[in-house]
Amino acid sequence: KTEQTFSGSDIKENWTALFSMTDLVSEIGTELSKKLEYKYPDKLENDIRKYLAGLKPKT
Repeated sequence: KTEQTFSGSDIKENWTALFSMTDLVSEIGTELSKKLEYKYPDKLENDIRKYLAGLKPKT
């Protein structure tokens, strides 16, 4: 999974890597929040994902 967060110079690869990074952070953050008995900020994550999706060029 970590390797998917790296990309070359192609813009499509960069977007794929960015969304792979958001998936990885979500997975780690969710698991960590459970172990620390902390409420994971689901709404914030969803808002950030929507924002990034809005920035991504439609191609």
